[in-house]
Amino acid sequence: MDYRPEQQQRDQSDIEVEITDLDAEEAGNRAAGAARFESILASFVRHARLWSALVILVGCVIIAIQFFPAVASFVKPAAPSSTTIAPGVKPELFSTAAGADNVTFAMGWRAVATTTTAVSVTAYDTQNGALLWHGPQTQSSTTTYGLVGNQDSYASNIYALRSDGLVSLLAPRTGKVIWSYKLPSSNISPHAIEQANVLFFSDSDNSFYAVKDGRLLWHNVRAGTLLTIENGVVYSYNSAQQIYYALKEESGARLWSYAVPHSTPSPSQTVQGPTIVNNILYVQTFDNKLLAIQSQDHVLWSHNFNGPVTLQSDAHHLYVIDQVADTIDVFNPQTGNIERTFPHEAGAINIEDIQNNMLYIQADEGMRAVNAETGKIVWRRAIDVNQPKWISNGVIYMYPLQGKGSIQAINEKDNTVLWSAAIKGQVFLGGDDNVLDLVSTDNSTLSVLRLSDGKILWSKHIS
Repeated sequence: MDYRPEQQQRDQSDIEVEITDLDAEEAGNRAAGAARFESILASFVRHARLWSALVILVGCVIIAIQFFPAVASFVKPAAPSSTTIAPGVKPELFSTAAGADNVTFAMGWRAVATTTTAVSVTAYDTQNGALLWHGPQTQSSTTTYGLVGNQDSYASNIYALRSDGLVSLLAPRTGKVIWSYKLPSSNISPHAIEQANVLFFSDSDNSFYAVKDGRLLWHNVRAGTLLTIENGVVYSYNSAQQIYYALKEESGARLWSYAVPHSTPSPSQTVQGPTIVNNILYVQTFDNKLLAIQSQDHVLWSHNFNGPVTLQSDAHHLYVIDQVADTIDVFNPQTGNIERTFPHEAGAINIEDIQNNMLYIQADEGMRAVNAETGKIVWRRAIDVNQPKWISNGVIYMYPLQGKGSIQAINEKDNTVLWSAAIKGQVFLGGDDNVLDLVSTDNSTLSVLRLSDGKILWSKHIS
């Protein structure tokens, strides 16, 4: 295998790219007929901060559909595709993201070919709403934009992508180019991951790229979709071959791979995202078997389910939400033993947060805080299962359905209401540790609400 870094690239047309290839014998031995589920995997893979910026975007789209059914066509897997757009194209939908350096981004999205593409971005000062910059700057531009989710914080960044594959990281407060690199293709995902100043991009050909300061660190042509990064290890999945990979973050060198026993998904079946506990990868196969993969071809334990499950974890437990059996199973991550089962979890179930051995579970009958060790219910609150919420620093921010009523800030420890703020016709988009982003459903006005007291800091018309 060849791991050779590129020299620093700028706006060059005659470019050659050194690539990292995995073992050649793995290329043809797996069935290539499985449907490509990379984008679905990427949507589920991380909790909280790894995909914080992506969660903001997805959350805004889901909630927007509740109020604007016409935008339902927007919701589709964010598959990489050609980003060529007509000059001067106008956005159809907006999302927001918390940026680095006290910046709030408003991104304008439009359907292009088989996916959705960000065709504009506007940067505001988070505290006072001052306009910092806007892109594109000309009507003739065909530049598109992507969101960079930070591994360790909510602070996301923006990159610009030209139709010839030139990708540029932009300064949050000025929009100026920090560095550029010429990718061999413009068919990359509209979302990237940043870890230790390295940006990871994935494309439509089962490849992804690690770029730092305008220099290609490594490029892997077979690893598929980047799932997550933990403790210096990059985990990925190639759905065509049904192989999971663990790669060194700094070089792309393969640590191990695991070929899942072949199974054919049903037409409606989706892939649930994996989770990591102490360098063990937990995934579910298409035939509903949960695997704990520790190293090359080594499965620590497995468990059969009757349908797809959702995985969450903390440092001590693996939590398996089984919508078919209406249960939440608490597994020992090392042994695979079920230490506790929460039965009768009818309807839609979700673990909204895990803090200090406490599970914050939302189901049809409402939300409750449960001690993971004892199963004791600490408190309950009757809320709608579809009620939007934002959780940060031990506080749950409950948002009213249909944007009419009051936002409530609730202490996770004891269920007390810290503050309440009335709103009128505003849809919750997302936020960070300090603010929430709201948008008016009738005039596309963006408002930024301060989490400490519920005060609206500023409002701007964004369409």
